[in-house]
Amino acid sequence: MSTADDLGAQELPQAPPPAPAFLGDGLFGWFTAAAPGSALRRSAVLLCNPFGYEAMCTHRTYRKLAARLSQAGFASLRFDWPGTGDSAGDGCGGNLESWQAALREAASALRSRARASALALFGLRLGGTIALVDGGAVEAVEAAVAWAPHRTGKELWREVRAFRLLKGQPPPSVGGEGAEEAAGYLLDSGDARTLAALDVTRATAVPKRVLLLSRDDIRQDGGVAMALRRRGAAVKAGSLGGYAAMMRDAFESTVPWEALEETVAWLSEVDPLLPAHAIPAAGASGRAPHGEELVQFGPSSRLFGILTPAARPSRRPAVLIPNTGSNHHVGPNRLGVRLARMLAGEGFPSLRFDVSGIGDSRPDGDGVENRMYSQQSIADVRTAISAALERTGAPAVALFGICSAAYAAFQVLDDPRVAAQVLVNLQAFHWKDGDTLEYALRQSARSTAFYRRALLDAKTWKRFLSGRIDVAYVGAALARRAGRRARQHASALKSLLRGGRYEHSDVARRFHDFADRRGSTLMVYCTGDGGLDVMAEHLGRGARKLLRRPGFSLRMVDGPDHTFTQVWSQPMLLELVVSHLCATFPES
Repeated sequence: MSTADDLGAQELPQAPPPAPAFLGDGLFGWFTAAAPGSALRRSAVLLCNPFGYEAMCTHRTYRKLAARLSQAGFASLRFDWPGTGDSAGDGCGGNLESWQAALREAASALRSRARASALALFGLRLGGTIALVDGGAVEAVEAAVAWAPHRTGKELWREVRAFRLLKGQPPPSVGGEGAEEAAGYLLDSGDARTLAALDVTRATAVPKRVLLLSRDDIRQDGGVAMALRRRGAAVKAGSLGGYAAMMRDAFESTVPWEALEETVAWLSEVDPLLPAHAIPAAGASGRAPHGEELVQFGPSSRLFGILTPAARPSRRPAVLIPNTGSNHHVGPNRLGVRLARMLAGEGFPSLRFDVSGIGDSRPDGDGVENRMYSQQSIADVRTAISAALERTGAPAVALFGICSAAYAAFQVLDDPRVAAQVLVNLQAFHWKDGDTLEYALRQSARSTAFYRRALLDAKTWKRFLSGRIDVAYVGAALARRAGRRARQHASALKSLLRGGRYEHSDVARRFHDFADRRGSTLMVYCTGDGGLDVMAEHLGRGARKLLRRPGFSLRMVDGPDHTFTQVWSQPMLLELVVSHLCATFPES
């Protein structure tokens, strides 16, 4: 099947860089114009996101689809629904009812900016369902591509509940009776009522032409196609590969080029048949929630971020929030957005941004995407420091990061502009070019303390006897850790005998140097996180080497997973971070 490189070899026109914008009442989106020299199209394509975790997995796919549509002559707009991504609002709760209005608002903005006489919709999962149920009632919409849409809202609700039960998690403690959560994204009791009324088979107005793509991992019935045909839609249905591989976690997700090419080819067929409509007048620019500013900075303006200004005048530092892993700048479970807007209320401006080749930042000269650890990401953080200080006038910066973002933040501690750092579940202090993510995951198995406790649990022995524990993997991880500790202590002993300080770790020295210039550090770890052993190797068990240093603190949190996925755990982390920064930088 075609790859990105194959497509480039066909001498397709170059897609222009997408332009970020706020639309209407706080909707955030990316507009991609038709490529200069491409075929002339009368229609533009509105890209409708799925919900929650699925939107994080498919962010890169949507970005690639927008570029391919541009090369084929279609302008497009991908946008965040209310209460999701960078749009206004918080949490999906109650906002599903506003998605219909958002669809119309985004459609109007796209027609205005693209000067399009007609529209087509593309949607995956819940985005596809809404495109089919509501798309036919939106002015100028004549066609839709729906990939694995939910037949009903109840079907989505059942999937969410089944996923939670499979993970052995209790129902969320917030959201009212009947609330559910999908991988950290809340659907409250109001959403349950809204979803109950969402049914493709009962849609009163549907797009006239529909391309219906099914999943490649489970068989789907033909009820949706049948219902659409009964309502007069011309439906082309088919199954293409790539769905299951696309729906993995963001760092593993692969772009389903076959499905994207099928989508572009079908829209190219349909476009000449779409009736023309009057071109509306240009729309006014939208309202940015919290006065946020869209920032493109760095070499060739390839880095993208969103600057959230402080809600009141303050001399508090600007907070940098790099993307976590391969998730884009909104953060896992939208933590980046929530943190930025909470900090604004406390007088902290912030910049949440993507490093090169991830999310909405273009790759550097080598063209590599989706690289979580790299020297380039460290350079990007330094560039972001300059951008944040220039735009906010803040006296210094504080750094916040989870996992790979914490690694990048730690690497710039020598920068005199850094006044504080908050490092959450940091997994690695060192990274060599050529190391793979798989290698990092092997090195960051569960903590040694976790395995000690597990030996006392009867459930562990039952799993061992049933063959569900990879004994060789666990043993190798523990042996590696013991070997590293022995080598480090031997090195420290040599240093002591030569008249120096008994300190084997360059990492510990960097923390001490930061503390010497009155820098503040908060380290947060979940109990059982594999990064605890990495920390202990450098800072001692429980970070004992630094606990007496002013400005250093370690907080252990029991219960959440590595990225604070569970709904109940997210406010806990946000409150911990905000209260620490407020105490560190009191307002005069």
